[in-house]
Amino acid sequence: MKTVLGFFIFMSFALSVRAEELDKASKEALQQTQQLLKNPEQRRQAVKGDAKAQKADQYVNSLTGGNEAVSDEMYQFAAEIMGTLTKDTGGDPQKMQERLKEFMANPEAFANQLTPEQQKRLKELAQKMPASTGRK
Repeated sequence: MKTVLGFFIFMSFALSVRAEELDKASKEALQQTQQLLKNPEQRRQAVKGDAKAQKADQYVNSLTGGNEAVSDEMYQFAAEIMGTLTKDTGGDPQKMQERLKEFMANPEAFANQLTPEQQKRLKELAQKMPASTGRK
């Protein structure tokens, strides 16, 4: 479940997305955030200028043992989850933060809310983490 916690930590720096029922501007903001999470170069640039993002990125690297491919895969998955979280909360940043706090307190509840495909992907991703990261 440490992998799940890692998602919450680094997703929190991307919660500047604001939406209602995801109007056009909100959809664009979500797409930009997802693109940032998916694109290693854009991520590096964003991390340089943001202390929270630096901390989150360091945590991801510690979870993945510095394996860039696994880190990228983790960010890809986070981008997908970001879309789901944004839509589920209507893009309200306050609600998104509340949900993330809830999920950090109970990662299993978070995992149970994922689609079967996402649960499978999360398990596969967790199996790629070095044993020393405390994965379950």
